[in-house]
Amino acid sequence: MAGQARERAPRRRRGGLRSPAGRGAGPVEHYIVTEELARARAPELVGRIGVNLVGPTLLGNATDAQKARWLPRILDASEIWCQLF
Repeated sequence: MAGQARERAPRRRRGGLRSPAGRGAGPVEHYIVTEELARARAPELVGRIGVNLVGPTLLGNATDAQKARWLPRILDASEIWCQLF
């Protein structure tokens, strides 16, 4: 898996791999959506660590079995992921 990350890293820096989730949105679009949601006073996303960090990592690197196990639970927030420092 580390080798795969190294292969993709240069493309990410050059802007060649915009979205591992397949939405075609880059950082600017993400910022615009975030700003518009805040302006509309929309509630914060439940389980945003899973959606923003874990989900894209799984989409780009996981096996089909891992995706089937974790992605549905991330999307419906039946399991909440956290990031520890």
